[in-house]
Amino acid sequence: MKKGDRILLDEEGNKYLVKLADGELHTDLGVVDLGEVIGKDPGDRVESHLGNEFVVLLPSPIDYLQKIKRKSQIILPKDAAQIVAHTGVGPGNHVVDAGAGSGALAIFLGNLVRPNGWVISYEIRKDFAKVAKENIEMSGLGDIVEVKIENVYEGI
Repeated sequence: MKKGDRILLDEEGNKYLVKLADGELHTDLGVVDLGEVIGKDPGDRVESHLGNEFVVLLPSPIDYLQKIKRKSQIILPKDAAQIVAHTGVGPGNHVVDAGAGSGALAIFLGNLVRPNGWVISYEIRKDFAKVAKENIEMSGLGDIVEVKIENVYEGI
């Protein structure tokens, strides 16, 4: 783990998605010095000042979906899976998403179409598009998923 990486700290199901930097993570389970996590491997453990052990993990796509900022209702993974089952979206596909909302479906689809596919998600509300862009960047899919502030009917 290196400075700038996004990691998941898990203490018996209490999960914290953080970006590694110098500083601290304050939780009700104690304070974790994030500097101590730098150089660790997935599966290693770190302790809070209260002695609670956190397992250091790499976040999965579902972890990002659970932790994204929500400005609107999101498409949950079980519903996104139905969309994928009926459309056959997969690696290398090009996808147009109408209504980015908070970006959850775009993130889900972006994980499926990579490394050679892409997703363009249209959103007419600037406030929703801003949150979606932030969530997509946080998930590491900024090079695969693009959010356009435009009516989908006019954009395609």
